[in-house]
Amino acid sequence: MAELVALLELGSNAVRFVLARVKPGVGFRVLCEERTQTRRGSGRPGTLPMEAVDDTLRAVLLGLTLVPLVGEGQGAGKVARIGYR
Repeated sequence: MAELVALLELGSNAVRFVLARVKPGVGFRVLCEERTQTRRGSGRPGTLPMEAVDDTLRAVLLGLTLVPLVGEGQGAGKVARIGYR
C-alpha cells in the first residue's frame, strides 16, 4: 500500500517541501514540490534576520497546509527533516 511522505528541508537560504506517495519496494511519485527563498543565512554571524524567520514560518505552514490538499485528505504518514547546516 502506498504511503504519503512529506519532506521538509530548512536550509540557510531556502525552505524546500516535497510531498510524495511511496510504494515500498516499487518506487515513489512526487505529488508536490515547493521551494521558498528565505535568506535565513543573510544576517550577521549568530543572528537570524526577523524577515527571514517570518518567511521560513510561512513556508513551513504552506507545506503543512498542502499535505491534506494534495494528499487527497490523507495526512502524511511520515514527516522528515533533511539536512540543516
